[in-house]
Amino acid sequence: MSDEQNLAGLISDRKGTRSYEKVSQECGGTPTAKRLHQLANQPQKNFPDPDTIRGLAQGLGVTITEVVMASARTLGLPVYTGNDPTALAIGGAGVLDDESKETLSRVARQFIHLTSRATDGGPHGTARTEVPEPRPEASGTVDSSQGSGDRPRRSPPMNDGKVTALP
Repeated sequence: MSDEQNLAGLISDRKGTRSYEKVSQECGGTPTAKRLHQLANQPQKNFPDPDTIRGLAQGLGVTITEVVMASARTLGLPVYTGNDPTALAIGGAGVLDDESKETLSRVARQFIHLTSRATDGGPHGTARTEVPEPRPEASGTVDSSQGSGDRPRRSPPMNDGKVTALP
């Protein structure tokens, strides 16, 4: 059985020659035979409820994780359980200190964010539009510590427009 099956494939593989009624009995009655048939043969729009997931795991002889992952794949969510050839595993990362683990996690989240944007239309995250940073006006700098008012405070100009050469 492949780790990358959807729910219909998992049910079909594990059902074998048993009837949906027999599998439902082995699931403890949840899901019903009718619901099992629907899960195996009709498009799904939502995750099964927790009782159905537990029942499927019991009746199909698989783990709850396998049912959840198969359900996610059925809904088009890209999930893998270990046999993903594009996955990156970093040996020894589990024994790093918490700060190092968090740093690796931030890098991984950013990588996933960028690669998902690349598949949404822009190569390597270039689909985003950059907004220029506001620049202070020539009459003075904007003080970012605004205090209690809503308006930024302006400091006086640093020079009066004249340039003085350094010795």
